[in-house]
Amino acid sequence: MIGYVMVGSNDIDKSTCFYDSILCHSGLQKQEITEDYIGCAQSKKNAQVEFYFTLLSTRSSKRRA
Repeated sequence: MIGYVMVGSNDIDKSTCFYDSILCHSGLQKQEITEDYIGCAQSKKNAQVEFYFTLLSTRSSKRRA
């Protein structure tokens, strides 16, 4: 059984608009909001977060040759 789904984005504001427009059809609403992620859960009280969208790090990693 899958407990939750997490997807990454490099633009959390655009992701918020996109996921708000589609997740409302499945009954999910924003429940946890931080600078780095937004967690969505069913609208009932004390519902467990089922879907996260997170801000991907914009730091580029150095590759070793």
